[in-house]
Amino acid sequence: MDVAIDYASQILDITSLVLQHSGGLSREQKKHVKTIHRRAFQFVSEYMDKQSVPIQELRSYLNHDALSPVTVIIGYSEVLLMDGAGELHGPYQEAITEVKNFGYALHEELKDMHDQIWDFMQQMGIPK
Repeated sequence: MDVAIDYASQILDITSLVLQHSGGLSREQKKHVKTIHRRAFQFVSEYMDKQSVPIQELRSYLNHDALSPVTVIIGYSEVLLMDGAGELHGPYQEAITEVKNFGYALHEELKDMHDQIWDFMQQMGIPK
């Protein structure tokens, strides 16, 4: 499986579990987790759609549009962990920490993919 899809799938799985067992979360915390889940789903859908586009378009997507939902995932995770929506307890804090870590790993993977594509394009003489 593609590493980026694997990371996003982990985020989807964790947020699904948190939402299924959300009794210990405030309304605002649930809203943030739902946003993270929605953005992870958005990422997977868009990423899968971009698998067959020309390489220049893929590079452009990886440079900006792919990072947008990932940035939201990381940002909302950090807000939750900094108690910006109320204090997270026990398993919730552990789960959101995992989400944040997968978000950062996904961000790094996308940057690496972008760099690898750019290197390939330069080696092959493919214009921007």
